[in-house]
Amino acid sequence: MNSSSSARPQKKWLTRKRIICFLLIIAATVYSLLQPQLEEWTGLDLPDFTQREVATSDAPKPPAVSGDILSDKTTFQLTTVDRTTDRSPAGLLYNTSGREPRVDHVMRHAQDDPKRDHAHGVFDGNTEAEVLAVLDNAYQLIQSQSNAVQREAADGDGRIAYTIDMPSRIGYVGGRAGAKQNNPATKRLKLVLAGKHVITAYPTWPQR
Repeated sequence: MNSSSSARPQKKWLTRKRIICFLLIIAATVYSLLQPQLEEWTGLDLPDFTQREVATSDAPKPPAVSGDILSDKTTFQLTTVDRTTDRSPAGLLYNTSGREPRVDHVMRHAQDDPKRDHAHGVFDGNTEAEVLAVLDNAYQLIQSQSNAVQREAADGDGRIAYTIDMPSRIGYVGGRAGAKQNNPATKRLKLVLAGKHVITAYPTWPQR
């Protein structure tokens, strides 16, 4: 009798623990699905469970904003938000639909076109990780309200054009005009955003 009565509370406690675990799993799943909409409604950067797992793993943590390039191009990776949007580690959003996805548009500035009459900015990086990591670095400088950032309203719905003096070289002046000047290097980035959505980005000049 005593052994039977003492076992009952333990069984009830285990059942309660299972219920709590199920509720936590359901809540986490619903939060993960609604997180993009909640961020859009509130304008806040809400915690990301996936990012938290990465932060507590053995992967190196990104350094604080400083005079060095911030994002690590060797570990840079976009995350799928939905069927039409990818998100960078810093929170920039890239539209993946349409005639020209935004990443493809930005990567047009990863190669020089020597036959182009007008000068155009060319990124030093050749891969998506190398180029998009530069944009993440610039976005972190924007968020930190760095003095290296200039902003002005651009054409379009709520678009803002940022000109950022990056801590180090990010590209050079290409095209025929750039070749005549021996392709001078540049540390300046033009980044046009609509909220967090990337519209375009490319190296620009002259230096400030």
